[in-house]
Amino acid sequence: VSTQSTGSEFFPFKLCLSTLSFLEHGRNSCTLYIKPETEPPDALLSIQKRLVSLFPQCNNNAPNVEFIPLLCLGQSKGKLSAKKIIADLSTEHSELQFKPFSYLVQEVHFITCDINNGRFKSKHVISLNKFIAEYK
Repeated sequence: VSTQSTGSEFFPFKLCLSTLSFLEHGRNSCTLYIKPETEPPDALLSIQKRLVSLFPQCNNNAPNVEFIPLLCLGQSKGKLSAKKIIADLSTEHSELQFKPFSYLVQEVHFITCDINNGRFKSKHVISLNKFIAEYK
């Protein structure tokens, strides 16, 4: 399947990162994240579903586990810690205050992780603007 033709199915969309939240993995483990919102709604879910149907080998979700789009900020040791961190980041006069932001998504990157150094690298790019793919 060509990533070049895949880009022609989608158009650039607005992504807003504005809501801080967390996922609980047990009593002593939480993932803090920013929940993305898109215009049109469900743009990320549509792209993810289509790409997984074309490239099932790239799906790292467990069977019967729903994909949840998020931008991971880090880990905390439990629910109380996660709530405190979110409260601290939400404080208006904090030097660490999180400020929501938006941008236009024009590309989707296929990334891999180098097992030697843990760094991510972009391998393929699907342009949502030009409907072409580049190989890096």
